[in-house]
Amino acid sequence: MKNALKKILNLVASISHDKLLHLFFGLLIFDYTSPLIGRMFAIFVVVLVGIVKEFIDKKIGGCVDWKNTIATIIGGILGFLHTLI
Repeated sequence: MKNALKKILNLVASISHDKLLHLFFGLLIFDYTSPLIGRMFAIFVVVLVGIVKEFIDKKIGGCVDWKNTIATIIGGILGFLHTLI
């Protein structure tokens, strides 16, 4: 049990701060939009926001990192799964 917990903690510690923020905001966007527009459309909004955010980053001089979009979508999916519990 201790080894499993240690592996999980090491995995979480290896995730960059930026990716954790994307995951958090994907979850937050889903949680706020799903009661208003439904779960399926809320997932669509999360995906759209994740993609648009990366293109905004590119426009202001950064680069597109699709891993950030994936992290945002995973946050939305975690929010969706939470509603099923």
